[in-house]
Amino acid sequence: MKSLLSKCLPLIIAVTGFSLLFSPGCTKEKEEIPCVITVKYQIDTMRTVPFANVAIGQIYDDVRVDGKTDATGIFSTTFELEAILSVNASIDTNTGSGPDEPDLTGVATVRLKPGETAHKTVFIN
Repeated sequence: MKSLLSKCLPLIIAVTGFSLLFSPGCTKEKEEIPCVITVKYQIDTMRTVPFANVAIGQIYDDVRVDGKTDATGIFSTTFELEAILSVNASIDTNTGSGPDEPDLTGVATVRLKPGETAHKTVFIN
């Protein structure tokens, strides 16, 4: 019995070692990173811009989110990875009753950090 155990023990240790070595480890769940963008007028920094267009990321980036601010001038979204992204905001000021006015635009940069909510204010003029 003892000789059988001494012959099988290295095999048991090898099988256990290989199973531990090639087993999937603990996988960390991806934590979503909230991002809140507020759009305000540069000439009156107390006034927010409702329904402004917001683009986070570059035009040809894999990570790009487009949207509009709500009635309070805030746009919220979430990202999966840490990043530093550009934020572009614009609003069309043409009412159609007079000559064409240029769009009001603004640019900022936001840094996304795991465990934190990224807040950024973009001023348009």
